[in-house]
This record gives sequence, C-alpha cells and structure tokens, in this order.
Amino acid sequence: MMEPKNMIAQERVAAAKKGGCFPVGTMVTMEDGSEKHIESLQIGNVTKLGGKVIGLHTFKCNEVIYLIEGVFMTGSHGIKEDGRWVRARDSKYGITTNIKPKRVYCASTENHMLSISHLTLLDYEETDYDLSEADALIYLNEEIKKAV
Repeated sequence: MMEPKNMIAQERVAAAKKGGCFPVGTMVTMEDGSEKHIESLQIGNVTKLGGKVIGLHTFKCNEVIYLIEGVFMTGSHGIKEDGRWVRARDSKYGITTNIKPKRVYCASTENHMLSISHLTLLDYEETDYDLSEADALIYLNEEIKKAV
C-alpha cells in the first residue's frame, strides 16, 4: 500500500503536468471589482466570474509562460477567445515568452472560471477537459447548483 506522503507527491506531480496556472503577481478580479494577487487568494474569497474560491494550488512550473493581452499564463490554461475556449498556447493573441517562473498559482472556484484583467479564463479544475465541452460543463455545473 502506498504511503500517504507518496500519494500526495504523486498528486502534485500529476497536477503540475496538468498545468493551467499563473505566475506570482497575477491580479484576479473579485466580485466587488477589486483585484487580488492570485497568490493572496483565500478559500471563501468571491471572484467576479468564478464565485467562491474552493481550492488553491501552487506548483513548480514545468512549462513556458505565454503573454495574452497583458496577462501571463501557462500554455495549458483555457481562455475564452472570440466566443470559444482555446488553450493559451493556441491563442491567436498569445506570445510565447522565455519566462519560466519557479512557481505558478491557480484557484478552483465554484463556477470554474476566473476573470483576470478583461479576460475570461477557466479555473484549475477545467484544465483537463476538451475545451469544446467547456461551456456545456459550466452550464451543467450551474444547473446542478440550482437543483440542490
């Protein structure tokens, strides 16, 4: 049987490969319009699009950072672009940088979205999905919350 420490380490390695994060200093828009550094978010904070923060994630970075309209993010992050979801690495507005931060940060939110600057992004939980299904998954999540 695997030791709990090893299980946690494996989960962190899997999460780091999953990606979808932001470098320190990235400003997340909160429900009241204020902004908060992603590394300063706390469980229960309420974000503009995502609702309550339900999880916080910090990882060693294993990929280059992209710059999209003034926002730095890993290439695996989902972003709403021209009405559809794409990965940052596939964005027509994305610029590959030489930046490789030591650590990156992300959050999980009850609505699975984040607002950073003027961009709409998926939260950490959505980085594994086929992005063509992202709108359906967000809608389904909203319907489940209404029914409960």
